[in-house]
Formats: sequence, structure tokens, C-alpha cells
Amino acid sequence: EPVPQVYGLIDKVLYRGCAEKVSVKAIEGNTYYAKITFRADTDFKITLVKDEERYIGLEKRGRSTEIVTYGAERSNIHFVADVTEVKFLEIFVDRRLTEVFINHGEAVGSK
Repeated sequence: EPVPQVYGLIDKVLYRGCAEKVSVKAIEGNTYYAKITFRADTDFKITLVKDEERYIGLEKRGRSTEIVTYGAERSNIHFVADVTEVKFLEIFVDRRLTEVFINHGEAVGSK
């Protein structure tokens, strides 16, 4: 689980609701936190960071959940977590650092 102090940095809500497709075009300061709860196990593709130079995404297909990067220092990098079912995600993005906590710490990844 993230250190408790990080929650004190949460400033404003960008989106709250229930939807299959959500798009937030730009986030001031390139820093954000996302908490996502899934009602059922499902495959997904979430763009975490995207600009002219790079892409960082979180993708789940079956049992494989991956942080995928393109155009960063190294291209086509995949960090894979073997989690049977993803029910809860916490995502922290701070400019160039991305941290993902799956199911309250069952798996953790950063890029």
C-alpha cells in the first residue's frame, strides 16, 4: 500500500462516476491519482501518460496485467504482474514516475 502521506497531496477530483470509457485530455502539472474499482474481472487498456515522445499504459489481458512503455528511454518495455483477478487499482503519476498498486498491494509496479 502507498505511504499514507501521499493521500494528503490529493487536491481536486477530475472524474467521479461509473463509465466504460473515460477521457481526461490534460492534467495540470502532469500529476494525478486514480482509484478504480471493478465490479467484475475484465480486460482493460488504460493510458497513464501520453505525449509526443512517449506512452505509458496499463493493460490487462486474462491473467496478465502489464505496465507498457513506448518511446521512453527504452522502447517496448513490459512489466508483467500475474494476478488472477483485478478488483481494485490505485495509480499514482508524478510527471515521470508511475506507480500502480493492484488489489491493495497484491502486486505493485512502477516505471
